[in-house]
Amino acid sequence: MKLSIVIPVYNTEKYLPACLDSVGAQTLRDFELICVDDGSTDSTPAILREYASKDSRIKIISKPNSGYGNSVNVGIRAARGTFLAILEPDDYIAPTMYEKLCDAAEKNRVPVAKCTWDLFWEENGVETARVRWHVPHGLPGRKIFSPREHPEMIADAPGIWAAVYKRAWLLDNDIFCLETPGASFQDTAFGLKVFFSASSMTYVPEALHSYRQTNPNSSTNSVGKKAHFVFGEFEETKRWLEARGDWTAETRALLFKKKACAYACWLAEKVGPEFPEIHRRMRDDLKREYKFFSGTRPAVFSPEEWERRVSDMIREPPKNFFGKKLLVRLAAMFILNRAARKRFRARHLNLDPRFKK
Repeated sequence: MKLSIVIPVYNTEKYLPACLDSVGAQTLRDFELICVDDGSTDSTPAILREYASKDSRIKIISKPNSGYGNSVNVGIRAARGTFLAILEPDDYIAPTMYEKLCDAAEKNRVPVAKCTWDLFWEENGVETARVRWHVPHGLPGRKIFSPREHPEMIADAPGIWAAVYKRAWLLDNDIFCLETPGASFQDTAFGLKVFFSASSMTYVPEALHSYRQTNPNSSTNSVGKKAHFVFGEFEETKRWLEARGDWTAETRALLFKKKACAYACWLAEKVGPEFPEIHRRMRDDLKREYKFFSGTRPAVFSPEEWERRVSDMIREPPKNFFGKKLLVRLAAMFILNRAARKRFRARHLNLDPRFKK
């Protein structure tokens, strides 16, 4: 069998049919579709059974709810194909996606073939916007390359679902998701393990995957409550690199770049001031890496990126900022406005009988 497609499924009745239809329309016909139902409580199981009754290539694995990472790993271990793909149940794919990616991997004799994707938004079932995800600089036209030679790709969104992987290669390199119950962002460590393991890979510069932005239950729409799981993903990547004997200044600099991009370009904007602990942990993490490199910019960072994503992020915010701002305003009011000064004295120092209790 050429390809195993793993779909981790949990309560996605609204979007699942479109996803399954896009898989059924693939020009590559030699595949198995492994749907791992993570304890869905809506009509998702019934939808899976309906599709499986019409297509013998669809296999359903049902289990108690244990999270995205465990569901992906269960699918990987159950797969039998030469190649393996992971697909989100609220997305859909172009009919030629898996044929093009498998062909690219075979022709170039590499363990990984990736493509780019479109972000899309829907309202009441009608698509309202579509934006092409940027292609990391230098990748278009590159048939074979090493991810370590393209640190901007390692720092980019993992997009683990816009790819095919040699299944045996994943197993040989112990590439699985972190299985933290209730966690989000478990594609982060998986994607980093792929990039660090691949001495060579290929890139198909076409948007063959459509990535939904309007699912309120997706991890990207619940960042604040689950942001702390991102730190665990980076810790898992470090643990995995150490276990391989590959925790070096080079890999640490690349992981540093990924952290800086994730924190400055995404997490800091998504997580509001009501989560000060997350902002502190981001700052402290970058400070540790900054100290390890003695404040010297690693070559994987551009000067602008170093200033904007590292130097600016590690600067401590002024303490009691609101209080200082209020004091400045009061001082200006007292100096510039005599009437306001008199009203303040009368109200707060009880020098005017009208304000006495």
